[in-house]
Amino acid sequence: MEAILKQILDKLQIIEQEVSDVKTNMATKQELEEVKQNFTTELEDIKANMATKRELEEVRNRFTKEFEDIRTNMATKQELEEVKHSFTKEIEDIKANMATKQELEDIKA
Repeated sequence: MEAILKQILDKLQIIEQEVSDVKTNMATKQELEEVKQNFTTELEDIKANMATKRELEEVRNRFTKEFEDIRTNMATKQELEEVKHSFTKEIEDIKANMATKQELEDIKA
């Protein structure tokens, strides 16, 4: 009888230890709710602040269009150099062919 009682007490002690381990390691409903609330808040923040693929595509399309417009409408350095050269030549031609005020005075005199 004593041996049986000792076995029962040993099993009871094992069960108590297992229950204690379960209590120590299990999450409470309150802890679960806190975790759930934290993740919900984080997800809402992410949703509020993230750019969607659609928004990104709209931005990409807008900038692509703007870059195309710039490329279409901007003067290249080569074109600028050609215009500069042309104007320089015209100015030199004008200077070579114009009468100075002094020459005009000489003619008047």
